[in-house]
Formats: sequence, C-alpha cells, structure tokens
Amino acid sequence: MLRKVMWFSLLISVFLVLLLPVCAADADGAMNFLVVGTDDAAENADVIIIARCDLRNSEINVFQVPRDTYYRFGKGQNKLNQYFAFARAENQDKREVLNSFSSVIAQQFGITIDGSISLSTEGFTDIVDSYGGITIDMPYNYDFTDRDNNVVLSLKKGENTLNANQALFFVRFRSGYSAGDIARLDAQKIFIKGFFRTVATSGIEPLIKLPIKNDSICVDMPIFDLAKIFLKYRGKLNTTSLGFLTMPGKAVKSEGVWYYVLNKGAVFEVLCTYFNQTDNTFDEKMLFTDVNKPKINSIYTEKKDSFRCEISEESLLN
Repeated sequence: MLRKVMWFSLLISVFLVLLLPVCAADADGAMNFLVVGTDDAAENADVIIIARCDLRNSEINVFQVPRDTYYRFGKGQNKLNQYFAFARAENQDKREVLNSFSSVIAQQFGITIDGSISLSTEGFTDIVDSYGGITIDMPYNYDFTDRDNNVVLSLKKGENTLNANQALFFVRFRSGYSAGDIARLDAQKIFIKGFFRTVATSGIEPLIKLPIKNDSICVDMPIFDLAKIFLKYRGKLNTTSLGFLTMPGKAVKSEGVWYYVLNKGAVFEVLCTYFNQTDNTFDEKMLFTDVNKPKINSIYTEKKDSFRCEISEESLLN
C-alpha cells in the first residue's frame, strides 16, 4: 500500500511540473526572475538583473539595472544597490533581504517577480569553478590594468577561458573604462553569453550538485517553478534566443555623486514591449527621481526618443 502511495505521489509531481502551466507565469507563458550579485564586504547589490524567460518560445531576455541607479529610499547616497546593504546591516536574514529587494523591484517596475537568486562573490566563483572555467568571446584584444597601470588580465580577441578569479575580476572591473560602470555592464553581457554557452555544452548538472555554503547562493522561488525551468531548458540552451538591454537612462553627477538615472518614458516603453505592461505602473511613487534635484529630474522626465529601448544580442566593450 505504501509503495502505491509513493508512486501515486511521484506521478502527481511529474504531472504538475510537466503538464500544468506555471501559475505565476504571464498569459504568454513568460516568467521574470531577479538575479542579484553582492560583494562580500559591504554587501551592496553590485549586479541587478531581471531575466525574463519565455518558456513557450525558448527566449531569455536579460534586463540590467545599473548598480548606481538613483533610488530615493532615504538612506546613504540613495542608490539602488545600497538598499540591499542597509537591510543586511539591520541584521535581516539574507533570504528576507532578497525577498524585500525583490518586492522593491516588482513594485517600482510594476512587474511580477516569480523568483529571485542572490550570489555573493564566493557563490559566483564557486559556480565558475564547478564548470572548470567559463569561455567568453572577446570582441578585441584588451589589457586590464590595476590602479598602478600593471596588467592584471590580458585577453585576446576571440575565445578566452576564465578561471574563477579571472571571471570575478572581469565582471567587476570598471576603473579602466572611459564609460565606467556602463562599460562594465557590457562586459557582464559578454560573460553571461559565455556562461549560457558553457551550460548549453556541459549541462546543468554542475549547478544542481553545487554545495551551498554560508548563504553564498540564496534562492527564493517555488520548487515546482525551478523544476519546470530546469526541465524546459535542459539540453536546449544552444537553441535558446538570448537578448540584452540595459534599462534606459543616463549617468549624471549630482551634488558630487555619480548616479544612473532611469528615464520614465523609455523604461515604460520597454515594459510595454517586453513585459506586456498596459497600465503605466512604473515608479508610481516617483522614487527613481527627486523633483528638488534638477540634474536628476531632467533625465527622468526627458523625452524618450534619445534612449535605446530595443533588446540586442550584440554586446561590445565600448
């Protein structure tokens, strides 16, 4: 009798995962996931990504939100990445902080977040190590130097395989780019493309077997949703369309501090085009601007025509 019950439970689980639509998915079968990369020291959210996975059409679109995005929450320098750090400083559990940050992103952009993942630098290097390195495709030769102008990492045009420490340096480096943090976002696009190609070739087993230690990797999503994603993309990543877009805005220096300011009209166009948003619920409380800071508010309210609102599969270090 016990054996029959176990088999029945197993069949029900398979049915739920494979045959039923994910209840949290959009009408078009898409799901939104938040990916946050934190530094080990201050625990700022240095990488903020909204990944929209279209399960029906095997498409993944990656929307980057710059770490220096102006977010008026009344603490520190009012930067979005600092929200995570201040919450952790209040001794909140990392999963609670991730859930809270996910709610902020969902509310500010007027979208549903179906699951969220946070990676510390240790978690990031563990993932790279689990695959024995990640191969990226550089658009041209580039020497990465430290503040004393010593070459720390030298990459050639074409394929380069990065070990864990090199990969971490590559995605965090920005001091040598004339465009600063914006160029770092482009480097992260290159790495993400390489990571997906590696997973497409080697499979997801290294991720499943990866030991999680000291909250270095924190996952907040229903197990059935996670299982459906794994099963849907297992063995199919090499045919999956991968697109990128940095949420439209501009960098500006206000009162001695550099910020990235989102443009309200352009971001809403992105949400309409790629998230099927019909009502303008983006930033209803206007926390991505401050009417008392002219430099910031002028970018926020600028006409959307001068901003890029289309995804692209191209990512170059400019």
